[in-house]
Order: sequence, then structure tokens, then C-alpha cells
Amino acid sequence: MNSTITIHHLPVHTPFAIATGTMQAADCAVVELDDGCGNIGLGEAAPFSAVTGEDLKKTADAMSDLCETIRPLSPEQAIKALSRKSSDSSIPVTALCAIESAVFDLIARRQSIPLWRLFGSPTLDGGSDIPAAIATDITVTVMPPDQVPGFMDKFSAHGFRTFKVKVSGRVEADTECVRAVVDWGTKHKQPTEIILDGNQGFDLERAGQLLANLAKLNIVPVCFEQPLPRSDIKGLAKLSRMTSVPVLLDESVTTVDEVVRAYHARAGSMINIKITKSGVVESLRMITAAKSLGMGLMIGGMLETEIAMGFSLQMAAGLGGFNLIDLDTPFFIEQRLTVNSPWHHPTALLDASRTAGSGLMLFK
Repeated sequence: MNSTITIHHLPVHTPFAIATGTMQAADCAVVELDDGCGNIGLGEAAPFSAVTGEDLKKTADAMSDLCETIRPLSPEQAIKALSRKSSDSSIPVTALCAIESAVFDLIARRQSIPLWRLFGSPTLDGGSDIPAAIATDITVTVMPPDQVPGFMDKFSAHGFRTFKVKVSGRVEADTECVRAVVDWGTKHKQPTEIILDGNQGFDLERAGQLLANLAKLNIVPVCFEQPLPRSDIKGLAKLSRMTSVPVLLDESVTTVDEVVRAYHARAGSMINIKITKSGVVESLRMITAAKSLGMGLMIGGMLETEIAMGFSLQMAAGLGGFNLIDLDTPFFIEQRLTVNSPWHHPTALLDASRTAGSGLMLFK
């Protein structure tokens, strides 16, 4: 397998602000694997530095090293070799994710099947089991409440029903931001389910206060994602006991072992699967564990283009069982890397590929 790696700096139309930092652009490294027989596989490393602390240049260098490791292998052999590296802390997870994604994409294209079929149950009936389009939420980043209506107007044609509101830990401002989202939905006669995403920006008292404030406004969130620091498992467990709003774990669970520990600690009832934070193979292990333990699932990502997020869409379509879909960040990016994708169109409904592999082709 030959490889080509390119680095991209892609401005966003709205700063992607969360409790721990702000990104003005999506910085990513894209890999294209070529098997020499006319088949390619695409993967993306998107190190959201405000969360992962990973450096893009070092990530791209690690991708190059991984490509050299798997170059003489078949794609199937490469997946096994890469899975053995998932516990190697010296390798940036985003780099591993990119190469794993590209290899899986290549395997599907070599078999002339859609990528989602590698994770689902292929049939012989001519493809009548094509999965239905998946509806994603849209993220409302941390912003002053008076900016919310203008932001929401950008996406009024997409038909979003679920809004993932990034909250900062400043309780009163967060309350008003959520209220502004709900008020916009009421004004436009549009359903507005709210997901709160704290990105570790709260302590126990302020998390409880925000939920209390929203309860007074008759706003009941679908869940509260990672309100407390990732290591505060006891605090997350206490918050889970304090409220009927499900606590969804993100930064606290990056491996299957952490999922199991969080479950036994009763730290949350749901987890967010992101291939960019865990890698593809480890994410599959986490999904299997969460389902066996009866934990709810979200599929999400960092600030990713249609390449990495497209892989997550394919995985979710094939596996099924995801309660929440958070695959929206390509909508924020002003420049497209591929000729076509579900995010090229103004709709919350994302169609899985019906062509070989991910169905994505890079602009040349």
C-alpha cells in the first residue's frame, strides 16, 4: 500500500468554542492509501488541540510512520497490526484513527461494498437493507445569548430537531444561552431537544445549579455530557444520583477499560463514541462493552471534516443502536475536501454511502 498525506487548515464560519478552548479552524491531516490496483482508502486525523493537546505536525509524522509499518502488508493484515498499537501511548490516537479508517475504507472498496456493510450484516438480496438516513444534531457553541438567533438562522433550512449546546460553567450565561435556543425554536415552531455539553467546565455545585435553573424554565435536557473533569468519577457518580437527567461520559471514557470502570462506579449511563479520541478498533470494543452493559450510546467527533465524520456515519449506520447522533462539524467548515458528501447538502438527514467504501473522493 502506497500512501499520500496532506495537511489542511480549514477556517470555520463560527468559532468552535467550548468550555476549555476555541478553534477558529479545522486543522487536519488526510491520508490516502492506494493498493496499486485502482482502489483507495481515505482517513483523517483531526487533533482538536483544546481537548487532546496533540500537535498536527507530530500527528502527521506519526501517520507517516504507521503507513511505512503497514506498507508491505495486506489491508487485512494491516488492521491486525494497527489494533496491536492501540495501547501504545507514544502514538497519537488521532494518527492511529486516520490510518485505521483508511484501511477499513480500502477493504470495503476492494470488496465493492459500502463501508457500513463491514460493520453491519451484508445480505444477498440486492441491497434492500440499505440503512435509513440518520438525523444529526447541530452544535451551538459557547457564545453570548444575543448571538444565538443569528447562529440558528444559518441552519434554519436543515431541519435540525436536536441542539447540542456547549455550556461554559458560567451558570447564568449558560442558562440564558439554552433559553435562547428554546425561544428560537418556539418562534419558528420547530421542536428543540437540548443536549448540554460541559466539556469538563463545571464542578458538582454549578452543574446542579444549571439543571435547577433549566427546570424552573421547564427545560429538561436529553442528557448532560461530561460536566465535570474526566478524572472526577466520584463527582460524576454523585451527579448521576442527584438528577434524572442522564449523565453522558465523553472525556472520561477513551478505552474499553474506562467504560467498564465508569459503569461499575455508576458515573454515567451513556457514553460518547469518537473514533478520533479512541481509534477505530478501540471504539468498536467500547461499543460492544457499552451495549452489553446496557449503557446508552452517542456517536460524535472532534472538529472534523466529512472524511473522519463520514467514517463515523458509516460505522453508526452499520452497527445501529446509537441513541444520539452528533455528526455535525462538517457543516461548520467553509471548504470541502471531497467532491460530494452528505454534508454538502442543507439537511440534518445524513445518508450512508450506497457505493463502494465511504463513497468519498478527494478534489485533485
